[in-house]
Amino acid sequence: KLAPCPASSTAAVAAGLPDVTLECLGKGPAVHLAGFKGPAVVNVWGSWCQPCQKEAGYISSVYRSVRNKVMFLGIDTEDSSGSALDFGTHVTPPVRYPSVVDPDRKVLIGLATAGLSAASGPPVTAFVGTGGRVVHVHPGEYHSAAALRADIATYLHVR
Repeated sequence: KLAPCPASSTAAVAAGLPDVTLECLGKGPAVHLAGFKGPAVVNVWGSWCQPCQKEAGYISSVYRSVRNKVMFLGIDTEDSSGSALDFGTHVTPPVRYPSVVDPDRKVLIGLATAGLSAASGPPVTAFVGTGGRVVHVHPGEYHSAAALRADIATYLHVR
């Protein structure tokens, strides 16, 4: 069962996440990404994406250990909600962090347009600082929980 989606501000932040509002995959309000404050880890994924499937367990593990210090948000892209909801149950540990649905790739397109990512598809992980600015984008798959923890320490200054 996914955690509820967080409330977000309606005010956009310069150099923040794209100015789109996405429906929550589980319970909770729609999330206005441009008003999403950090520190946060935002991971774009798809149930059909093999690298996403590989890294999901690492992300879930790190989420469990730092969720009181860092918000996590998954963004399911180009997927059906049934496949997306099913995806999280087949990962060890299961995906529990909140996720929203982006069927039209608006987030990936917005990150590329803003020059924040050269990735054409998932997985892509963005790190959002306390002011709402995107401070780093990691295109591609995380190969370990340790690598994700290191990036959280480096870019969000959370240990």
